[in-house]
Amino acid sequence: MAHVSGAYYRTGTTAAEHTWISGAMAFFLLRLNAIREMIICVWRDPDDSVRLLDYSV
Repeated sequence: MAHVSGAYYRTGTTAAEHTWISGAMAFFLLRLNAIREMIICVWRDPDDSVRLLDYSV
């Protein structure tokens, strides 16, 4: 990640644009995590619910 931000600064990207890119990336990762959680809930079998709870701890 540090290498990527360094590349942004070398190509003349301003700090504000870099902040926007980082915010967009963080938002995308949060959305991706929420989608992954929904997929886990959809595909989870009733018998596996206890085991998944053990993994999350």
